[in-house]
Amino acid sequence: MGMRQLEAIAVREIINRKFEAPSEALWCIVGDLNDDKQVIKVKKRLDEEGRQVEDVEGPNESGVDPLLNDGFGDNLVTLLPESNRWTHDYAGEKHKTQLDDIIASPALAETIVGLPEIVSSGMPFRVPNSDDIPRFPRIGWDRPKASDHCPLVVEFRI
Repeated sequence: MGMRQLEAIAVREIINRKFEAPSEALWCIVGDLNDDKQVIKVKKRLDEEGRQVEDVEGPNESGVDPLLNDGFGDNLVTLLPESNRWTHDYAGEKHKTQLDDIIASPALAETIVGLPEIVSSGMPFRVPNSDDIPRFPRIGWDRPKASDHCPLVVEFRI
């Protein structure tokens, strides 16, 4: 975590040097930041609908915090319900996490159209509580799969 926080501090410094007023500029940091601020733990017990119970833990301290502290940037994925914020499934650990981010400047965040979307159609069928997700053709129980991460999509009107 220390290394990720130092990287985030460096990215923040680059943005501060590039823009006179970073909160008013249009910038965005996207991708696999490989940091889990929130963890959705999947339990073995079932709820009344027959789905595995999921407990949301977090928000936890995170390596991306320096990019979010003091309102510097907005993590647009937080606009989604907590239980839908996962972009990666750890099969062995029985938990889902948000490892991928869209962090936008406050000015850019104001231009968002609708909500961000997490495209989970490439995830394997083994992902718990995912029966309602339409899959891409040829996706299997574990393999083949499109990726071990779900892409994030957001539309801005600028």
